Amino acid sequence: GPYDYISDGNKLKINKTGCPEMSIGGTGDVLAGLCGSFLTTGSNLFQAACSAAFLNGYIGEYCKKSLGPRFTAMDMINNINTGILNLWKNNTLKE
Repeated sequence: GPYDYISDGNKLKINKTGCPEMSIGGTGDVLAGLCGSFLTTGSNLFQAACSAAFLNGYIGEYCKKSLGPRFTAMDMINNINTGILNLWKNNTLKE
């Protein structure tokens, strides 16, 4: 479906970022890498999964908007920094 449901068995989060164009090989690998990165910051598993899913979807949306509907997982990786900066500039991310 259009949304990702993330649960630890007690809490549920619905991630609404992402786009159908992300149904290409490698986007799950990007998600796994983001999740691992968030875990190294001390986030618990649930928060890391939620943050990674949000950012992965946001980067996919960003790539679609800036590169068009035919982007790759490598395009997503190459745009992670730009996506985070956009989130920061839009005051979506807080210190």
